[in-house]
Amino acid sequence: MKWMAEPLSDAALPVNFSWIRQAVRWRAHAKAEPMPSAATAFKPLTPFQSALARLSCTETAKYLRLTLGLWIGFVLPYLAGYPDTAVALCGSAMLTLALGNSISAARGYLYRRVVSNVLVMPVGTLVILLTAPYLWLGVLLLPLAVFAIARLRPSLFQMTSVTVPMTLVLYSGEHVRLLEERLFGVVLGMPLGFIIQQCVLPPDHGYRANRLVREGNQRIIDALAQLTGGTPERHLVSEHADRLHASSAALRQAHDLFKLDLQQAWIAPHLRRNRHRLPLYWCHQEIFRGGGQPA
Repeated sequence: MKWMAEPLSDAALPVNFSWIRQAVRWRAHAKAEPMPSAATAFKPLTPFQSALARLSCTETAKYLRLTLGLWIGFVLPYLAGYPDTAVALCGSAMLTLALGNSISAARGYLYRRVVSNVLVMPVGTLVILLTAPYLWLGVLLLPLAVFAIARLRPSLFQMTSVTVPMTLVLYSGEHVRLLEERLFGVVLGMPLGFIIQQCVLPPDHGYRANRLVREGNQRIIDALAQLTGGTPERHLVSEHADRLHASSAALRQAHDLFKLDLQQAWIAPHLRRNRHRLPLYWCHQEIFRGGGQPA
C-alpha cells in the first residue's frame, strides 16, 4: 500500500501523535524543576501496603465499608437498649459510605445531610405545633417556611434529606419518637460512616493515578514500537490511540478525585504520600490525551 511506503508523520497517520513532542518538552521542563526534599520524597510501598492501596479503590473495599457501617451502626445502639434507633443510625452510616469511592464526597454529603435535618426538623415541628389542630394549615405553611430557609444557602442543604423530615414532622403530634430516632441516626450515624471512610481502607486515588501513569507509559512504548517496527497497520495504530485516550480519561478522573480529597482540613498519610505528584499526573494526562486525539 502506498501510505506504508511514505515516511511517518502526523499528517500521514490516522491519529495525532504530536504527544511525542509534548513528552519531550515535558521531560525538559521536569529536569529544570527542583526535586522534592527528603521529607517529601516519594517512598516505595511495601507489598502489603501496595495490596491495601490497590484494594482501596475497588468495589470490594466499598462493600466492606458498607458492611462495617451496617454492623457497627446497628450493634452499638442495639446493645445499649435502643433497637429502633439502631436502624436509623446504621442507615445513615451506610448512606455516607454509599455515595462514592471518595472521601470528599462522603464529607460533603455528611455536612449537607446533617444541616438539612438539624434545621428542618425543629422548624417544621414548630410550624405544626403553632398551627395545631389545623393540620391542613401546617401542611400549607410547612414548605414555605422550610424552602425559604433553604433558599438562603442552597449549598448547605441536601434536597433528598430535606423532604424526609418534612413528611415526618406532619406526624410529630402522635409520633415524636420518629423525629428523635431520625435526629439521633443522622447526627451520630453520618459521622460514623465518615470515620469508617477515613479509617477502613480509605480510597487511595494517588496510588491509582500512579498505576495509570505506568500503564499509560507502557502503552506509549508499545505504540512507538509498533510505529517504528517497519510497516504499521492502520487498525493497530487506531487501537493504540483508543487505549491512550482511555488512559487519559481514567487518569483525569483519579487526578480530580485526588485533588478533592486533598482539600480537607486533615490530610491522611496516604494522601500526603503522593501530594507532590499532582503536576506529574496532569502532564501525563495531557500526553495521553494528545496521543488519543484524531488528526
